[in-house]
Parts: sequence; structure tokens; C-alpha cells
Amino acid sequence: MRYTLNVMNETRQANPLHEKSTAPSTGRQHALRKPGVWALVAVVLIVSFLFDHEVYHLHPKRDRPNEDLYNMTRLFGYLPVWWLVSLALACVDWPRRAVEPIKLVLRRGVALATCTTSAALLAEVVKMLVRRVRPDLAPPDAYAFRAYADHFFHTGGLGLPSSHTIVAFAAAFALGRLFPRTWWMWYLWAGACAWSRIIVGAHYLSDVAVAAVLAWLLVSALWPVMHKPIGKIHAGTAESAG
Repeated sequence: MRYTLNVMNETRQANPLHEKSTAPSTGRQHALRKPGVWALVAVVLIVSFLFDHEVYHLHPKRDRPNEDLYNMTRLFGYLPVWWLVSLALACVDWPRRAVEPIKLVLRRGVALATCTTSAALLAEVVKMLVRRVRPDLAPPDAYAFRAYADHFFHTGGLGLPSSHTIVAFAAAFALGRLFPRTWWMWYLWAGACAWSRIIVGAHYLSDVAVAAVLAWLLVSALWPVMHKPIGKIHAGTAESAG
């Protein structure tokens, strides 16, 4: 038992972010209970809808100044990329299986995969319900909606919310919890992914704003379910080792 605990301590010291990153962030969870946060969310959504067409016309040529940079930002919202990253996280954590429960070992990879996949599915469901088409398929300075009788389960050409953006922000919010010191990098890149969808005319500003808010709500709801207090799991491991 003493040897097992020593190995566990050495493992945590070798990965100082492990205990902090896998524990749920109390501050972020409490943010859902603050009226000021909801007021800010409401302002962001209202402003995005008010300036949809103005922002859309900022880039009338719909050109891509740097094709490589555009593709890199767009891929941040491509779901299979995050499946690959989740698998990489699981491989990195796998050696700890000898001294920690499998649920704890795989928790980071599973959390990232669950958040991004759930976000992609949520986007498809909302698109089928809202049915607002993309701006390049709508009349100038007006919204257009597809009839429910018109291929209800087909979401091609529908834009609210942006699928790339919701996946990008779900990944960013999850990674910001797993690696708190790097949160700003993930948020910045998710924002770049959202902007890349606007400048090519694929989405309105409100498409990406709604996607970001849905991703925040989704990850905030999933995180407590996926992450139990880490101390209880370690205690259970120590008892079983004894």
C-alpha cells in the first residue's frame, strides 16, 4: 500500500496539472448563478442579431487572404480533430492505469470527446428546429427560413447555430478547464474559428454568437456530471490498495 501511494504521488508530481485540471472549476460553475453573467449573455445575443447584416457586408468579396490560416482556424471547429486530440490525451494518461482507476485515467480524453461530440449533435438538433438558412442563400438584408415539410432531417444550408463554432467553443471551454493556464489560447482560437465562418459568408454574426453561448451552457452542464471530486476517487484507490 505504501509503495502504491508513493507511485501515485510521483505520478501527480510528474504531471502537476493533473489534479487541478481534472477537478471541476467551482468558479465557472457558479458563474451560471450570477445574474450579471446572464445579462451579459443577453446583451451579446441582442447585439449580434441587431448587427447581423452590417457585419455580413463588411467582407463583400468573401475572399480568404491566407488560405492556410483560414483552414487552420476552420479546422478548430472540425469534430474529428477533437476525437484525435481526445485519443492523444487518453494515450498520454494511459500509463497511470496501474495506480489509478480507469475512469480517472481516461477522464480528460473522455471529457473532451464528450463535450465536442455533444456540441455537434446539439447544433444539428437546433438547426432542425430553428431552420434559418445561411446568409448566402437568403435574400439581401433579410432572413430566410426553410419549411418544416422541406426535408426536416436535412440540415445542409441551415446556419443557426454554426456547427464549426459550437464545436470550437465546446473544445475551448473544455480545454480551459483541463488546462487552466492556457484558457486564453483556446478561447482566442475558437473566436478566430467563428470569425472565419463570417468572413466567407457562411454564417451571420448571430449564428456564431448563439453557438458560443450554447457551447458554454452545454459544457457547464456536462462538467459536473463527468467530474466527481478527485479526492474521493483517490481515497477509494488507497483503500482498495490496502
